[in-house]
Amino acid sequence: MIALLLAAAIAATPTDNLAAYITKAQPKAKTYALPLARAIMREGAAHGIRPEVLAAIAWIESNYRRGVGSVPEGSTGLYQLRYRDAAIPRAWEALRKAGRVPGYPKASWWRIGRTAQTRALRDPAISTYLVAVELVNALRVCRRLGHRIGRGGRPWHRHRDRFAALGHYQSGIGWPSLGYTWQLRRRSAVIRAAIQ
Repeated sequence: MIALLLAAAIAATPTDNLAAYITKAQPKAKTYALPLARAIMREGAAHGIRPEVLAAIAWIESNYRRGVGSVPEGSTGLYQLRYRDAAIPRAWEALRKAGRVPGYPKASWWRIGRTAQTRALRDPAISTYLVAVELVNALRVCRRLGHRIGRGGRPWHRHRDRFAALGHYQSGIGWPSLGYTWQLRRRSAVIRAAIQ
């Protein structure tokens, strides 16, 4: 029995470790923790984003609960994406052309209907791809805004590291808050230690 446990521990991959961590952090995520971990690893590698950053954003935004939503802001899902985020229609079209949206209508983002949009934003694989695209766009915005971070709604100082730049995900096109970037840095470190 001990030999089997040791063999399982040795054979555990970072994806398995991430899925185990997600389940530990949010027991309700047990049914979709492995697909979420696979999507995080795949999209992180494809878009040049460290997987612990994607996992930390899901942790901050929804505590790994895919059914969470914010009515006033219109955001939903693991990453609290909004239906009207500018990058989503183009990202949806890329997914659709690649054949990665089975079970959804073969139409543009605006023509699939609100029910299908909600289901897509709550789907671990689709939402992880969409958030990776959003992060790449946030980094572009960060370059345009001069790499600054906000304090009290105003630009305060230059970014000290990539985490502050990634904080533009939280703010859309504005200045990311100090609290968000601090959480992103801290939670990424916890996840990195858990998946190694």
